[in-house]
Amino acid sequence: MSLNIKEKVEIRKLRYGWIYEIDENGNPKYPSDREEKPNYEVGELRKKVTKSLEEMGYTVYRVKPQNANCIIRVYKEEKEYNGVVYRILGSHCYTKSQDGRWKCIDRLNEEYGIDFSNHVLRTWFFQDEYWDASLDFFDTFIKLVKEN
Repeated sequence: MSLNIKEKVEIRKLRYGWIYEIDENGNPKYPSDREEKPNYEVGELRKKVTKSLEEMGYTVYRVKPQNANCIIRVYKEEKEYNGVVYRILGSHCYTKSQDGRWKCIDRLNEEYGIDFSNHVLRTWFFQDEYWDASLDFFDTFIKLVKEN
């Protein structure tokens, strides 16, 4: 059974993402009780996404790319911008759209396609200043099945 349009949109909206400054020891520069600043490894991030999908009622199977109906992309990297080191980590879930392209939905509710050769995350600092960070990533091809 394939995913319907409503399920695909629901899955595409599942994402996690964090960006925060770190000190020379790799710790968050400005710890906060109100804001989570995790240091997940990519495997932990993938497990977090898988658990969320299971909580949504899906059974998750790891499959060959040609049998997948979802791609989990996780990323984590530490990058320097204007002399400040940032930890950037998170995940996206992609499903095929009606035009046959793999797409996800970002935090602004905009849909965009996957680039299998690159992952760029745009971070806005001020109204007229943004940073396009090219990040290392890891894709996992899965098949989601919702039992009725």
